[in-house]
Amino acid sequence: MAESQIKTYLSKFSNNSEDYFKSWPAKQYFDDESGIIAYGEAHDVRVIVADPICNDMPSRINLLNTFMSQSHLDKKLVVACDIPESSTGIYTSNSLEVMQIGATAIIDVQKCVQSTLHSKNFRNVRNRFNKNSYSSEFFEPPHSPELLNELRAVSDSWLSLPGREERTFLLGYFDDSYLQDCRIFAVKNQSGHIEAFVNIVPVYRPDLDVTIDLMRHKTNASHQVMDYLFLELIEYLASIGQKHFDLGLAPFSHIDHPNNIPEHAVKILHALHAPWFDYAGLEQFKNKFDPEWKPVYFAWSGNLLDFPRIEQALNQLITYKL
Repeated sequence: MAESQIKTYLSKFSNNSEDYFKSWPAKQYFDDESGIIAYGEAHDVRVIVADPICNDMPSRINLLNTFMSQSHLDKKLVVACDIPESSTGIYTSNSLEVMQIGATAIIDVQKCVQSTLHSKNFRNVRNRFNKNSYSSEFFEPPHSPELLNELRAVSDSWLSLPGREERTFLLGYFDDSYLQDCRIFAVKNQSGHIEAFVNIVPVYRPDLDVTIDLMRHKTNASHQVMDYLFLELIEYLASIGQKHFDLGLAPFSHIDHPNNIPEHAVKILHALHAPWFDYAGLEQFKNKFDPEWKPVYFAWSGNLLDFPRIEQALNQLITYKL
């Protein structure tokens, strides 16, 4: 299926801030007259990037039903990743099991600016960085080779930290062509050099929430540089009238009885979100901005004996390869 055709469907029917990742990195596609499903395949498991791209909920349910029937004929398991709570019915209607894998942090931008960012912690952060002549800057594409080289140096520094590695399929990795599609928000030190940056994921509709993908800083960056970056970014978003900012998923967060998650489910979560990551620290960082937490789910067909194969498939698809 041509990239232009995929983007046409997304322009018409996109309802998720991360729908960009249905077209990049490269996916396989299943389609009928109502829409498209973006997925990857490994170890006879088809991994859907939720949700089906269709006009309405009945069309998404029906398209998934057709996809499930074809996958059954092909003797493939089906799983779906990063499902919002409002969409779980698409999957349960097609006899898939669902489990919560964490929650995403949604910031009310105006409320955050008017209240949260006036806390003592953020006042101290702002004063310290301003005193040290730090600044922030928003970069619109196209980006110069010089900027991309400086961002890559920051990214390479971050990747040198123990356990850090690129991931793909459900999210982006550092790639010049990808970043040329993105707006960049960066923090510069007193010498004018970038110490930290995030990229804004492109969206297909202007009313969708702003969200980010790469969050990277130099290993020798100033303490709390990411606090300062997000403080400045949220204030910038408020100045342009943005209502909500999706700060992204915190795996394992806001799950009822997290200590009782079965071992097979924990392995799936680690395959999706890297076993080395400090999940508790990520949730703690995002809580600084007083977000509303919205549950995120994973769906699967098959039974418990299929989980090792599902884990293998996720690891193969999500592991970045040069």
